[in-house]
Amino acid sequence: MAQQPQPPQGQAASLLGPLPEPIAVLPNYVAQQPTTLILSDKMFSFGDATIKDINGQGVFQIVGKAFSMSQRKEVLDMQGQNLFTIRKQLWAIPSSFYCEAPDGQRFLDVFGKWSFGSSKSELKFINSINQQPITIHLKENFFDSHAEIKLDNGHVICCIDRNVWSGRSMLGNAQTYQVTIAPGMDLALCVAMCVIMDERLKERRNR
Repeated sequence: MAQQPQPPQGQAASLLGPLPEPIAVLPNYVAQQPTTLILSDKMFSFGDATIKDINGQGVFQIVGKAFSMSQRKEVLDMQGQNLFTIRKQLWAIPSSFYCEAPDGQRFLDVFGKWSFGSSKSELKFINSINQQPITIHLKENFFDSHAEIKLDNGHVICCIDRNVWSGRSMLGNAQTYQVTIAPGMDLALCVAMCVIMDERLKERRNR
C-alpha cells in the first residue's frame, strides 16, 4: 500500500466530497481523504522534479529523459520504482500524449482537440476498480487561478488553485499550484493529467 500524504487544510479540501466509487489506474494511490499536492509551471521543464504534499513530504518523482523525441517522462514513487511513463504521441496533430506501464502496456490516452480560439483535451482510460471506461474533458483554463476538474456526472475529482501563498513561491520564481484531490481519486492519475496538460500549454504558448 502506498503511503498516503497528509490531509490538507483550506477551502478546496473542505469542499471536496468523496467520489461515489473510486477511480484509479493505480489502486494503491487512491486518496483516502482530500489530498493536496504542490506543483509548479516550471518543475517539469528542467528534467527531474519531486512532487510533494502540502507538508513538504515527497509523494512522486518525475524523471525527464533528455533528447527523447516522445518527450518521455517517468513517474516514480519515492523509493525510485517506476510507476508509469508519459510519452508524446509522435506526429499527432493536435498534440496528444499517452501513459504506459513498466511492462509497456498503454493504459491512458490524452487527445488534443481542435476548438475555435481555445485548447481542449480528452483523457480516456479504464477504471481498474470496475473495468469501466472513463472520459475526462479538460479545458485550457486547467491552470487558472481556480479550476475544478469534473466528471461528466458533475462529481469534482480535483481542484487547482494558484496564488495561494503571498510573496515568493515555495519553488523560487516558479508559479506554484495546489492540486487538491478528492477522496476516491487516484493521486498518480491526477499527476499524469497535470504533467500532460503542462506540456500541452507550453506547446501552445510557444507557437
